[in-house]
Amino acid sequence: MAEASQFEFPHWREQLAEITAERDRLLLILQSMGDAVVCTDASRAITFLNTRAECLTGWTQEDAIGMPISNILVLTQEGDLKTVLDPARDCITSGKSQISERGTVLTAKDGLQRYIGYSVALVCSPSEDQLGTVLIFNDVTEIRSEEKEVEYTASHDPLTGLPNRLSFLNSLTHWLGLAKQDQQGTHCLCFIDLDKFKQVNDSGGHAAGDAVLKEVAQIILKICSSEHVSARLGGDEFAVLMPNCDTQQANWTARRLIRVIKDTEFSWDGATFRIGASIGATVINQQSPELSEILHQADMACYAAKEQGRNRLSFYNGRRRTLVDSLSSAAWIKGL
Repeated sequence: MAEASQFEFPHWREQLAEITAERDRLLLILQSMGDAVVCTDASRAITFLNTRAECLTGWTQEDAIGMPISNILVLTQEGDLKTVLDPARDCITSGKSQISERGTVLTAKDGLQRYIGYSVALVCSPSEDQLGTVLIFNDVTEIRSEEKEVEYTASHDPLTGLPNRLSFLNSLTHWLGLAKQDQQGTHCLCFIDLDKFKQVNDSGGHAAGDAVLKEVAQIILKICSSEHVSARLGGDEFAVLMPNCDTQQANWTARRLIRVIKDTEFSWDGATFRIGASIGATVINQQSPELSEILHQADMACYAAKEQGRNRLSFYNGRRRTLVDSLSSAAWIKGL
């Protein structure tokens, strides 16, 4: 028996040395990776952090070992920072890998937030027992910031910073859909067309016109609530969508807009300008027609406000089409 051990013990020592060397080699590879790597056991307790993971989380491996991964990787979804994500738990529960290319926010130990992309996979034994997870992630803050800048540029007016026509139509489509689902839901759409704006461009040039448009945008933002969706549709045309708003509230807001714009003295390069605003409004509810018709209703109401003397509010009431047709005919005859 002793003779057998004499030969077997060195053999096991050699195997142990090989396993140790392989483990050290793998750890060295993990430490050298440019991506952050975090490993856990089956209970989601931290077993390993590489140098990059220490840098991004603010935790050292020594302090993190044995702690729940959710305490070290504090992850939330972009736009919903209250809901904490735990991809390691989801991976263990589902038995499937979890991937997020971007849109996940990592809050480091010092409170610094970064956008990350990650993938997490199960680590299993040859008998398919769950041993833990390995999570690889990287900092995509710069990429995400560039994407958000492109998204912002595509959805906002470069002069005023307000949402542009496309973005506004997307919001309007969303609220119209909700109104058709909810019998109690009522929203108001207002089209704003500036009066005497052409005189600003003619006398002060386009720079003066741009300055006035930017100031009007600020007036709209100041008077409208944060729940309202304001936009510049183009030229001297603006729009405001007032969700969950009855006609009385919309009436008050629209008339205040008219009054403030009318009473504001716009200045540019030593010159002053006075303009006005005509507003056409229509109600959006479960009985509303399709989007194109709603836009037409607001446009007709705005046209009627202008024809009735400008600096006024006109609500579409179902008979507005006849009124507009009559006013258009009168204007055409007067032009003869």
